Amino acid sequence: MKNWSYSFLQRIHYSLFMLFVAAFLVWTGCVEKKEESPSQKQGAESQQASATVDVVAVKVTTAPTLDGKGEEEAWNAAQQYVIPLTGYSGDQISMKVVYTDTDIFFLFSWSDYSHSIRQEGSWGRVHVGGEFGKAPTEARDRWERYGAEDMLSIIWNLDSSDFEAEDFPQKAHLAGFKTSQGKMDRWLWKAGTTDPVHLLLDQYIDQNGIHDDSGTSFLVPNFTDQDDPNTPLNEQEYPRYMPRSDLVQQKIPKLFIVEGEKPILLYYQSEVEPFDLARVDREATLPGYIFAEESSGSITDIKVRSSHSQKEERWTLEIQRKLTTATPKEDIQFDDLSKAYPFVIGVFDYTNTDGSFSGLHKLVFAK
Repeated sequence: MKNWSYSFLQRIHYSLFMLFVAAFLVWTGCVEKKEESPSQKQGAESQQASATVDVVAVKVTTAPTLDGKGEEEAWNAAQQYVIPLTGYSGDQISMKVVYTDTDIFFLFSWSDYSHSIRQEGSWGRVHVGGEFGKAPTEARDRWERYGAEDMLSIIWNLDSSDFEAEDFPQKAHLAGFKTSQGKMDRWLWKAGTTDPVHLLLDQYIDQNGIHDDSGTSFLVPNFTDQDDPNTPLNEQEYPRYMPRSDLVQQKIPKLFIVEGEKPILLYYQSEVEPFDLARVDREATLPGYIFAEESSGSITDIKVRSSHSQKEERWTLEIQRKLTTATPKEDIQFDDLSKAYPFVIGVFDYTNTDGSFSGLHKLVFAK
């Protein structure tokens, strides 16, 4: 009797012990699940950002006025979509879309504290030193390109199967990207390069890379990679233009002024002359691009207005384009309102490489 009782008690103790072990394992498993590793968190965020969202464009009778504020009554008709992003330059962007019989309008808003509007590729003079024991000379000064700006990139599929690739959204917005086959339409907004003239750079991507659309561009590159015998720089790259000397004293219009910083000067073709090392102000900052007074064609199809709130640290951008254009080989055509139009978004904060990218989403039209 005593042996049976002892054995019975042993079994009870053993069962209680095993229940305790099981409960402990379950509890520790829950704790481990809550405390995910950084790679697990990143994977979950990537999965969330890659989830496809249908953004619905709503028809309005009165088009919004492009002013970069997004406060018109027309925008109240559209739902606001919050698109998740993964990467360096932010974690989300909000988006609304409306359209009329002829045009389509987009409203974007995203966080950005830096307000970076200095053109990428702007020029500044640096002194690189001289030979030991000798005084520095002008020939040892060098012009170097620098600067970065905030950017928004939107890419639409024309006829490329690359849109379906898993890593496509992270690669598509970067310099040097090309398709394996087919074409894509790219809309590129740059805070210092395209925004001052209220345009968006309309581009297309094919197997040879990224190209500006056809037409006369509103941008004239202010750099050359050819030696100029009239300069003693001995450099392969230097500015093509500098401000006209007769306008420098008049302080030509400053299109962009950043509070608390030195004004950023932007020039039109009529306001510049050929670069001359002997005459240019050694303290000058020269832009990476000069604006053309006359521009036309597909490259100018898309109009924009923007505003940046220092208080809220946000960009607000309004975009307008015709539903259809004269260049279907370069541009997405919103000609069938029963179709869905795939797109991806890239946001860049003071960088052209470390951006944040959306997954694949689709634009659909509510009739």
